[in-house]
Amino acid sequence: RTVLFIRISKTGNLMILNIKTPSGDTYTDELAVSAVRKAQPFSPLPAGYKNAYADFILTIGYNVSARAN
Repeated sequence: RTVLFIRISKTGNLMILNIKTPSGDTYTDELAVSAVRKAQPFSPLPAGYKNAYADFILTIGYNVSARAN
């Protein structure tokens, strides 16, 4: 699993996307970052939200199983 740090502006723009804790597999980490980038554009934060941005920690895990025939 890959743990990401994400900062989104009040308008919904992705400001920061960093790998906080890598999975140990570069390809898996790249997939996690790509998934967040492809999820753009994000919705604006709620109108009553006072800060200029919101920070999130997102954990993405992949389950891979192989089945022999």
